[in-house]
Amino acid sequence: MPPDETRCIQCGHDTAAAPLKVYVPPVEVRSIPDFQPHSLRRRNRTRRLAETLTSKVFFLVICALGTLAGWSLNDSLFLEAGGHAGPDRRMIVVAMAPGPGGGKIVARQVAYGDLVEFKAINPGYSFLLSPGDGQVDNPAAKTSTRYSVQTAGDGKVRVETRFSQDFLDSYSRYEATEREIEPLFFKLGSKFLFALTFGFALASALGLAGLLLENFAP
Repeated sequence: MPPDETRCIQCGHDTAAAPLKVYVPPVEVRSIPDFQPHSLRRRNRTRRLAETLTSKVFFLVICALGTLAGWSLNDSLFLEAGGHAGPDRRMIVVAMAPGPGGGKIVARQVAYGDLVEFKAINPGYSFLLSPGDGQVDNPAAKTSTRYSVQTAGDGKVRVETRFSQDFLDSYSRYEATEREIEPLFFKLGSKFLFALTFGFALASALGLAGLLLENFAP
């Protein structure tokens, strides 16, 4: 009886079809601890990196490490940068001559500009050094000269000297016979100031990078 399917069988009363109700048990929603979207995690990492790069402790640590690195790089990469070929009055050479006041023959440090006077006072001088490394100190003047000698042919040597006085340094290279000097290269500078500047510049660059991340990173 399709037309009367909603009619009550007992009393014939028309009734509307009752909606079907389905019971759905409640579902407990549990959050995942420390779950963050990828973009939020990336922003957090960027913020922590920026905080590290701009911190005072990090700046001081990088200054110290950069200064040590600059001290090494000065010799390995920048030793001859800014120097010039040929003679210079400030070039330091090493000669064998009697010590001040006479006595045994010792290595002595002499400025190139003072060689004429030195030769006149020490007629028995010699610029021909034995191959190897050595050092000449003058405690009274607070100076020190390290030198390295290599053979450069019969009766000739090539010498490199590194002179230090307070924060001032010079690097010289020349060839020498027993009585004469041929200047090859000279550089005047400060290894300490170079290393300090290198460390400060490195720390400042990283600090600037941290500020850029802090203000412009997404």
